Amino acid sequence: MPKRLLTSILGFLVLTALGLVPATVAAQSIAVNKTSQATFLADKSGKQFSHSYTPSTTQALWVNKNECQQDLKYQVSITATGIQGNRLEVWAAGTSTDCSTQAARYTTSTAVCWRVYEDTAQNGTYTISIRVQDVVAQHYVSDVNSQYSATAADCNAAALNIASGGVGIRLSFYVFSGLTTGTPTYSDSWDQIGFDLIGPSPPETVSVGIADTELHLRWNSILDSDRAGFHIYCAPGVNIDAGVSAGGAAATGGASATGGDDAGVENLDCANPDIAAGAPPPPNMSPKGSVSTITATDAYASGLSNGTLYACALSVTDVMGNDGLLSPVVCGTPQPVNDIFTAYRAAGGKGGGGFCSIGRPGSVIGQMIPLACLALLALRRRGPGRSKSDDGSR
Repeated sequence: MPKRLLTSILGFLVLTALGLVPATVAAQSIAVNKTSQATFLADKSGKQFSHSYTPSTTQALWVNKNECQQDLKYQVSITATGIQGNRLEVWAAGTSTDCSTQAARYTTSTAVCWRVYEDTAQNGTYTISIRVQDVVAQHYVSDVNSQYSATAADCNAAALNIASGGVGIRLSFYVFSGLTTGTPTYSDSWDQIGFDLIGPSPPETVSVGIADTELHLRWNSILDSDRAGFHIYCAPGVNIDAGVSAGGAAATGGASATGGDDAGVENLDCANPDIAAGAPPPPNMSPKGSVSTITATDAYASGLSNGTLYACALSVTDVMGNDGLLSPVVCGTPQPVNDIFTAYRAAGGKGGGGFCSIGRPGSVIGQMIPLACLALLALRRRGPGRSKSDDGSR
């Protein structure tokens, strides 16, 4: 072997042994396993959460207001190589927003992204948890050391500031080898998530009719493409004009229920602290009526107490299972529906019993029964087989 070649080989081995020759650098990367996100939601105990509604395919991984309030978490699978010991941060923003610049993340006047996760990076495939509430809160972080922890109240506040139809979200996964105020070294993103926290706007015009243990609400048609149905909320109210409280007699000025459903229409101003126009429905109150027909313009509130004044309003529901804000409040007092013979006797009539009564409107037979009853009353008053002698005209 030539002396020069032998010297070169020996020199290389010595440098390698001393660690002066750089070893091969491992590849560095981070990737979100987007195909593994079908079961990305879990509740506080780790139990898998299933949607109670059927959103569109593009919104299959979105959350509604109820899910936000339950403090669910996104379980996101990532695969990382050669980044252990570095800083991993996840930032949220709109689907078209670039969070890679320091100005987008930390400059108070221009920040459009908010941090939702931070920890020391690890190698391999593993799952990180990101709270839904932190994503929804849209908290713009201006302090590099801060970590905002949102609450259920942020779900309510966000719902009032986000239009029906929701917001798509991009999560950006950044690895920083130095200060996190700089530019990330490696990154990936995931934009399949979002949230819709409120239903469509309510109708502007609502009226109410009274019935036996029911109130019949009518409203103007709603054209919002996101609508899925309607909920009616009712609670005992106080008549503001006359001061008649819940559970008392029918308010002064309220129409009588004699004559059947909607025979009288209440025209009162009443109040209940839980039922307010433009406010969300009470969180612990179940609807007294609902309808899933998107073209509906009326429905009944049922299971009410006769003689009690109620404040009622309705909300429009959406395909994500959210209630919208409440409509104008209407007031009514359910009352028993009197049939014609009861009303006739109460007025001093002496005729016999009958079978005629008026129920909910809508059928031709129901509309003909009153006319038939009136004719029957006329025949009874005249009496059968009356002759001229009976009239005193002999």
